[in-house]
Amino acid sequence: MKVSTVITVAFASAASAYPYNVYSVGAKGWLMQSADNSSLLFDSDINMATNWTVEIRNDVHAFQNDATGDYISCDDERACKASKEPGDFTIEGPYWDTSMAATYVIGVPNDDSVWTADNHFLLHAPADETDNQKFKIFENKD
Repeated sequence: MKVSTVITVAFASAASAYPYNVYSVGAKGWLMQSADNSSLLFDSDINMATNWTVEIRNDVHAFQNDATGDYISCDDERACKASKEPGDFTIEGPYWDTSMAATYVIGVPNDDSVWTADNHFLLHAPADETDNQKFKIFENKD
């Protein structure tokens, strides 16, 4: 399935006044960077989610960790990782779940893959429409 870009109202401006937190529906955890900064994973036990700035460049999005300055990149064969160079992503949605909460699918352009929570790590894989490929993106106003 080729992922198309659908920009929502929340991401309509080039920069938001607030950072975002990303939650995996399938992993039931918040996207964070590991302590050694090498891995991206989902953790349900943390008290405070990692803040991400969502940048819009040429119709694609980049996610930057506010604390480390690292970006998310999915250039490796299957793994997504922290990088000093921004990765390009599409955001498709919102899709509404049974509780009427917005979920999104985050695509990797030119790869026909999407973000996937697998064993609590962020990977990219072909789209299969499972909960492991659905994410909630919250603006953090705290």
